[in-house]
Amino acid sequence: GRPRALAGVRAGFDCPCGMMGALRVPSARAAPCSSGLSARPSPLLRLPGSYARYLVPHRLNPKRKLPLAAKSTSAPIQSYIADKTQKVAVVTGANCGIGLEVARGLYRKGFCVVLACRNREGALEAQADITNSPATADGDCLGSILVLNSTLHLDDLYSVHTYCEELVSTLSVGREDPPVHLLVNNAGIMASPFGRTKQAIEQHFGVNHLGHFHLTQNLLPLLRIGSEATGMPSRVVTLSSEALRLVRALDVSSLYIPTSAANSSTQPPKAYNRWVAYGNSKLSNVLFANELARRERIGVGGISRSSGGNAVAVVSASCHPGICNTDLTRYLLPPWLLEQQRQAPGLSRVLTRLLPGLRLPEEGAQVALWLATEASPELINGRFFTDPETEGELPPYAKDLEAQETLWNVSEELVRSRVH
Repeated sequence: GRPRALAGVRAGFDCPCGMMGALRVPSARAAPCSSGLSARPSPLLRLPGSYARYLVPHRLNPKRKLPLAAKSTSAPIQSYIADKTQKVAVVTGANCGIGLEVARGLYRKGFCVVLACRNREGALEAQADITNSPATADGDCLGSILVLNSTLHLDDLYSVHTYCEELVSTLSVGREDPPVHLLVNNAGIMASPFGRTKQAIEQHFGVNHLGHFHLTQNLLPLLRIGSEATGMPSRVVTLSSEALRLVRALDVSSLYIPTSAANSSTQPPKAYNRWVAYGNSKLSNVLFANELARRERIGVGGISRSSGGNAVAVVSASCHPGICNTDLTRYLLPPWLLEQQRQAPGLSRVLTRLLPGLRLPEEGAQVALWLATEASPELINGRFFTDPETEGELPPYAKDLEAQETLWNVSEELVRSRVH
């Protein structure tokens, strides 16, 4: 008979492994796939034996060998080795916009900030911008900025995997169990023309959600190590948007996920709407952040707790940074205006002040910085904020537990079936 649609998820999507045809989800617990793939999280990252106690049961991938190119002689790594109290923060999209300002704020608070960017030259420019800025030159508690040799392309799950392996290798220098204390999932695209990721998934969902989902899964063991080292929960902050209200539910059938990467088409479906695609991805961000918080809270899959035994090892929150004049608007503004703003950065600030409601990147970064450093972990876990100390009101479908779990299961299956 006709499947019952979930309150927050419209049923009906292709089984990613191609063995079940059109999979219908009548409940939050996804039907088992006939390929025999496990329903447990699969971080895929191969870690030393000492990491085993931080992992949930998973299926590793022993065949794929990825290059490591970390240089342990760099100044940031030497600073990290010398100061074992320095906390490690990973910020995606940290070369410009809100990500750059979040990285700058964390650097001022003494973090070793890993700039996770798709362009290494841009990351190095951001590193120089942050460390040479007059506003931070005389700081008393400055941290360090780390740029890896690998680049992070969220539209390619293999790139995410490679980046995580180099990060583990780099942070392992001088430490048996290298920790990560903070992950800021910031990078993203907005209202772009139709496109697919390297794994043939609609790019808004692939970049804004699935790439970050895979990154977070890979770094969870390190985040739990960070929690055990400090006795405080590590944090995952995911930037979403009020644009999640552009959709009325997470419509997994509109994600345009082909059965396999081999038979995908680059032509946009007739029903494609870039704002609906963006809204779906931002709703996915909130559902993912809430489900991560729930799973860490109840210990789904045997997750290790922090050393206290009762405390949650990792807390997860999401936020809306406001409407900011950043590179995210590159598909909305006319090309001549974008070029003018690149040539005259001051023009961007003037336009921001002239348009009501528009924020500067440093203003949009404040809520993420507050969640990352100042807010009480217990109070922010599984919640959505629009400003520091201001919790946003989410529509019911953005808080639906069935929707959260279904998205998590779909995301796991997509990663598992496409990363070989």
